[in-house]
Amino acid sequence: MTRVSASVRRAGLQQIFGDRVFSAEQVARPKPYPDVYLFAAKSLGVEPSRCLVVEDSVAGLNAAHAAGMKTIAFVGASHIPDGYADALRKMGMTRIMKHMDELPVLVEAGVRGEFGDTQS
Repeated sequence: MTRVSASVRRAGLQQIFGDRVFSAEQVARPKPYPDVYLFAAKSLGVEPSRCLVVEDSVAGLNAAHAAGMKTIAFVGASHIPDGYADALRKMGMTRIMKHMDELPVLVEAGVRGEFGDTQS
């Protein structure tokens, strides 16, 4: 939880998320199981189908998808290797962003229902 909270602060999102930050420490099974995403949705009183997950790992993307959530793959973190976006595309993922400033447009598309049933 400490690392996740630090990442939220570093991204300048603490005022938006507040204490609504979740971690695998809060559930019995970590990713690739969907438990942390389902726990977050339940804690917030939101149906999983109305959730959008931004993830940088295939395990996390698969876990969010298994939870019934829409996903966006983030490939802009410093630990992401070159060619990762291409590998994700080959896996069929289509919503891929390299910079967080792309997020508002993608969220708006999701709100409009333009994501369909594809994983990412």
